[in-house]
Amino acid sequence: MAEIKTLHLVPREGMQVSEKPSVVRVRLVTVMNSAAPQG
Repeated sequence: MAEIKTLHLVPREGMQVSEKPSVVRVRLVTVMNSAAPQG
């Protein structure tokens, strides 16, 4: 819900809104790679 509110608060700043999900995805991928068993 917090993310939706943020999007509504800054609808003009489309760049940041589209950039936030990218950072979240990168973090998730990094966590998945580090958590996955190597080998």
